[in-house]
Amino acid sequence: MRKMSRWLAAVLAVLMCLGLTACKKDFDAAGYTKAVLDANYQEEYADYAKFRDLSEEEAKKEIEENRARLAQNELEGIGEVSDETKDAYIESLKTIEKLARYEVKDAKKQEDGSFIVEIGIKSSDIYLTLGQSSVDIQAGMPEEEKNNMSQDADAFARFMMQCIQKSVEGNTYGEETSVEVKVTQDGDGAYGLESGAMNVLDKALFPQEEAPEETEEAEGAGE
Repeated sequence: MRKMSRWLAAVLAVLMCLGLTACKKDFDAAGYTKAVLDANYQEEYADYAKFRDLSEEEAKKEIEENRARLAQNELEGIGEVSDETKDAYIESLKTIEKLARYEVKDAKKQEDGSFIVEIGIKSSDIYLTLGQSSVDIQAGMPEEEKNNMSQDADAFARFMMQCIQKSVEGNTYGEETSVEVKVTQDGDGAYGLESGAMNVLDKALFPQEEAPEETEEAEGAGE
């Protein structure tokens, strides 16, 4: 059957919608950063919409469309799935995102007009337990059902969602750590999180074990 590691690597490659907000004299960098995190992780769009000068419906649509594109990219790795399965998978991903635990603290303005924002983070172990969840669920499966997953993309997607649910139910958090991100201005004076900031935060919030690099001998073993 397909390897779970391929899917997990894709999930952590998520690039969330950062959004730029208009330049203001007394820009609230900490409030803006929290609004971005709340919109992407907690489905709370009101503050994000204000910073982006959008309606709440527009802000929600912007992030949901981005989430749907990411889910589509991940699911393409396992084959063609039904719209129903895709929608269910997106909802499953939301249960992971809502596990995010963070506290936006101080924002310090820099000489160049940018801000350094400190964020307290408690890391979730969900990606560290998905492998074991996969093993546990497969252990109770009939062989026919296991074999079906290798042929049916919808069946494999449902298996992925079972693994997510099991790990969500058993989720635990680590001790709080501090992460700093930068809020910068573009050429038009609009503020936004620095490129790569959400990746840094995502890896801190949802760490996973790095997959070992394959050697040339291993890559050629099946040829």
